[in-house]
Amino acid sequence: MFEWTNWIQRTEGNRDEQKFSALPVLRERRIIPKKSGIFLKTAWTPGADYVFIISGGCSVTIPAVSNVRVFHRRNIGFDFGAYEDVFKEFVDPDAYDYIFFVNCTVRGPFLPTYCEMNWTDVFKTKLTLDTKIVGATINILHAHSEFAALFRESYHFRPCGPVPHVQSMMFAVDRSCMAILKEADFFNRGLAITWVEAIIHYELLLSQVLIEKGYNIACLLPEYELDYRVVSEDINPTSWEGNAIDRGAYFGRSLHPYETVFFKNNRGTVEAREMESLTSTALTASEPRQSFLAQARIDSALAKYPSAWTGHKNFATWLVKKMRAQVVVDLGVDYGFSTFCFGAAGAAEVVGIDAFEGDEHAGRRDTYSTVLQIKNELKFDNVSIIRGRFNEISREWSRPIDILHIDGRHNYDDVRADYLDWIRHININGVVLLHDVCVSDFGVRRFFEEIDSPKLVLLNSFGLGVISRSSELIFSISELFSSLIEPGSLHLKADL
Repeated sequence: MFEWTNWIQRTEGNRDEQKFSALPVLRERRIIPKKSGIFLKTAWTPGADYVFIISGGCSVTIPAVSNVRVFHRRNIGFDFGAYEDVFKEFVDPDAYDYIFFVNCTVRGPFLPTYCEMNWTDVFKTKLTLDTKIVGATINILHAHSEFAALFRESYHFRPCGPVPHVQSMMFAVDRSCMAILKEADFFNRGLAITWVEAIIHYELLLSQVLIEKGYNIACLLPEYELDYRVVSEDINPTSWEGNAIDRGAYFGRSLHPYETVFFKNNRGTVEAREMESLTSTALTASEPRQSFLAQARIDSALAKYPSAWTGHKNFATWLVKKMRAQVVVDLGVDYGFSTFCFGAAGAAEVVGIDAFEGDEHAGRRDTYSTVLQIKNELKFDNVSIIRGRFNEISREWSRPIDILHIDGRHNYDDVRADYLDWIRHININGVVLLHDVCVSDFGVRRFFEEIDSPKLVLLNSFGLGVISRSSELIFSISELFSSLIEPGSLHLKADL
């Protein structure tokens, strides 16, 4: 599916702000759903930007979030032709410190589950003052190979000996490298007409331009930690003309995906069953990133709508996962921020209920059609929206509730009525959340203080009262979110 991916990090002022711009070139004739699936679900990073390059038609759904952009172009010029177009028309490479490129023939990223390092850092740590490009692998192309001969016919580099180069299926460069390539007019050539020409004039030339300028190249493989400015022969006796990524070509064995992070999957190096198992493990380990992506989609969809609940999204995510919540009921939807936060956190079923008439506090407005539009945009199958009165729907309700969020009318009598109407549906160790408990002229706080159950108050975003029969749960919240707890608000049973 993804022909190429480009990740970019930008530094602003004295702090590092990681912003990655993914530039995959998508070609309809090369759709690879499983490869794209693992990338979409595991490669996302908070604070990232992504640009997808679509060459020709494409049936793949690109995430509709604020940090994702899509660039359409004709399917010409191979991968580097796509880079030329996007750098000319869509992305300013001078604005970024690091750029990562990932080819669609690879699957990944793959990292051991115990590795806490972000995959981009694996490559960035090898970019230094001396080394300006790092790839997953390096090919020490044999001097007698056809490609080496064709390269020498076109360029004066490497008049003899091997032609080492970072393989362009996966590589990363820094800002100074981009400056060197810009000076060499590398991304303004328009030469790649055939596949062979793309290899000669782009893949091989890319590394050789840097070596000619006095810089080294690098990859993730420890045996290949060499000075390629002086390499005179291939160090790998089992490579195929310098290529180590084929079956049995890496010093007598095959490479493993954990060694290269992104793994070239069209060589049969790893058996299909093993690759599917590794992919399944990577997807399971990626659930936190998927939550991030879902939340990013929410933030993007709701950015233009007001919400007083934004500070509670991290707590909502933690609570849903901690409780393994199956059913969440959100009384008071408005534009849906809290409702969709619970949905993004992975609750099996989230039901948002609202009369969609507004009130004297939020304002008189009918947001029903807008919420349905946002729900369709976010494609949350686990979220349903019901238009109706809280008390009427409660009378017909029959399912036990794990988390009940009350954020309707904020007068004392209304909050009390909502609580009493719905508390009978709460699981034995379920949780009730009351929003706006820190707003002095609302009746929410008065009612919250009357409840004699384990409870506490989170101070941010106008206050969130948390109530549960489980003292253990309330205590764990007070420990984990201690900086947000209102002093004196923690109430536990005496037996804890």
